[in-house]
Amino acid sequence: MTAQETLKENALRKIIQELIIPDLNKIRTDMSIISERINNLDTKIDGLDKRVESFRNEFKSELSHLDGKIDSLDDKIEIRLNSLDEKINLMNKFNEKLFEAVFHKEIK
Repeated sequence: MTAQETLKENALRKIIQELIIPDLNKIRTDMSIISERINNLDTKIDGLDKRVESFRNEFKSELSHLDGKIDSLDDKIEIRLNSLDEKINLMNKFNEKLFEAVFHKEIK
């Protein structure tokens, strides 16, 4: 190896050590910071997922509870409507008999 080649090699090493290696170290540091931030975001997302799942379960439970109440009200309404139908039918029968009694007496 000649002296000139050695000088070029030393100059190249110096440039690499002074310019490129500090930038590589900064890039590694930045990558480490970015990785930590990503991990923090993953943790936050996992927490949000758990909260959303909890809310979803509460919502389903509340819907089920409301569905039960609606079914109960539906049953009560159906019972009352049936009772009213029976009363109306009885009143209709009574009115028919009354009508027959009144008009048969007038006709005779």
